[in-house]
Amino acid sequence: MKDFIKKHNFLFFSLFLFALMVFAGCTESKNSSSVIPWSDDGVEPNNPTWKIDTPYVVQKMTEQFYQVTLDWNPVTTNKYDQAKKNIVGYYIFRRREGGADKKVATTTDDYYIDKSSELIEGEKFIYTVIAFDNMLRQSAPSAPQIIRLQATAGNIPKPPANVYFAPARQTVFGMDRGSIIVSWDQPTQNTDGSPLDDLKEFEIERHSGNINEWQSIAKVPAGINVFTDSNLVMGVFYYRVRCIDKQGNYSQYIDGSYTLMGKRDNIPPGTPTNLIVTGDAQVVLTWTKPDKDSDGKSLDIAGIKIYRKRLDVDEVYSLVKVLPPDTTWTDVGVNMDSYYQYAISSFDDSGNESRMSKPATNKVGVTLPDTPAGLIVRMQVLGQVRLVWQPVVGAISYRVYRAEFSDGVYAQVGQPLAYEFTNAITVGKTYFYKVSAVNSTGREGSLTNYVTVSGDVAYRTMEAERHILDVIRGTTAINAPWKLEIRTLQFPFDGNSFLFFGPVDDENGEAITGSPFPNQDATAVGDWFEIKQFFPDGVYNVDIWALRTGDSGTYRLDIMSENRGNYDFFTSGTMELAPFTTNLRVSNSFGSGSDVAFRFTCLNKNASSSNYNLYLDKIVIK
Repeated sequence: MKDFIKKHNFLFFSLFLFALMVFAGCTESKNSSSVIPWSDDGVEPNNPTWKIDTPYVVQKMTEQFYQVTLDWNPVTTNKYDQAKKNIVGYYIFRRREGGADKKVATTTDDYYIDKSSELIEGEKFIYTVIAFDNMLRQSAPSAPQIIRLQATAGNIPKPPANVYFAPARQTVFGMDRGSIIVSWDQPTQNTDGSPLDDLKEFEIERHSGNINEWQSIAKVPAGINVFTDSNLVMGVFYYRVRCIDKQGNYSQYIDGSYTLMGKRDNIPPGTPTNLIVTGDAQVVLTWTKPDKDSDGKSLDIAGIKIYRKRLDVDEVYSLVKVLPPDTTWTDVGVNMDSYYQYAISSFDDSGNESRMSKPATNKVGVTLPDTPAGLIVRMQVLGQVRLVWQPVVGAISYRVYRAEFSDGVYAQVGQPLAYEFTNAITVGKTYFYKVSAVNSTGREGSLTNYVTVSGDVAYRTMEAERHILDVIRGTTAINAPWKLEIRTLQFPFDGNSFLFFGPVDDENGEAITGSPFPNQDATAVGDWFEIKQFFPDGVYNVDIWALRTGDSGTYRLDIMSENRGNYDFFTSGTMELAPFTTNLRVSNSFGSGSDVAFRFTCLNKNASSSNYNLYLDKIVIK
């Protein structure tokens, strides 16, 4: 038995070494050594020598930690400089200055990446490499490679600057979820003042209260200086941003925080005006801030959004910067060989965003058309939608864009000459539309906010707030001295908006003095508003959706001048969105359908109500 073991000892040892090599092969490699037939010469391997040009590369991976890549020449000779075919691997040793050698890896390759958490900035480390053959004979150590882990002046990017935050779309009335836009300025220099011409990307991290729980949430490529963090609960969120160059060097962080509070109101600020754009290598934008909200009352503004696209290039606007409510901004992220056009909007802390401004460009002598206003949806026959908007002075045509997601890619679906457009839609799908104007030189203005269209086979919805611009008003509402009594409670128009009718403006001097019965306030009772919608001939079930609140009144609904009953929109409990059902028959002698008028007339307030208000959400036709 002993003779058998002695006879086959070399075979057993070789199998063991092969297994060791398979395990060692789990280390990172780039140039795997080819398999060489073993032929033992009985001599130790020659000692490894470092690559002359790049024996090592140091990369900064985090705020303190580094990564070291070692590179040496493959050993092919023994210590007498004779050819040796049975060299099978290398041992890598590392020691901290003043410490003892520590074997950190075994590899079959002629290079190694050290990612140890022990590689801390400011420390000095010494590496050596030893070759071994299939009999585990070891070479002498390589020459020591001394590496100090510290930032190399001139190679480290400066950190981003001017981080700023803005709320994006939020759930109505501040309940549930919201989004935060993070914006920053891209650095143009390294820490030594040299040009930063190899910027690769930005990394965004976040925590929600524990500084030890930073999480990397996104990496965006250089040239994109905004990121939207979505699906967030209300509360405080802390962010930090740093940049990374193509060599893997990290800048320091710039940080800040934002408190997501949800909607405090539903009224956007007014649109910025007088946008002027000049310059080439650096483009300077100036504008005039709005002085009132879109309802004509006091201004509630949190900042400005800058949108940009290349002039005369078929591309969409991109959000490039979010900043405080300033009146100027310089864009340094441009190519001086290109021209650009810009449009801006304002926003408030509730996430309400104004209509985009009339665009402007840095090419002298070029004018661009204004942004269309009043985009609404008119119901058409099943499988079609008709869009209508207000004409733009100087426009000879318009472009209509459609997407299947509100923040998706909008593709052009038409270029009508008039300010309306009919489009085929697929049953069961929801679409989002935007419109722009085109002038006689073929140049396009900025896009409207989107409107939503559902192609559902069973339900067709007319969102009430989309009719704000063509509402017909009763005498009292027309002559309201303090404010428009009819206004939308959110912009842009979407499923969370309400068409608000307040016949008594208690905020601005109109008194609520009457009891529900019999002394109703004369400024409220009998006042009405009306919206119209085209209906093809047919019989429909109709759901009137409105918000039941503690300040709502009772209204009579007339459809096509026919009284359809009284509806009390008051609730003493939790505010709720509720349907009120009726029906409708449309019959035209030509079978072509008709415009149907929905009129809401104020009757009184509930005995417990504080006002006569109506918050109309939508009318669903089934």
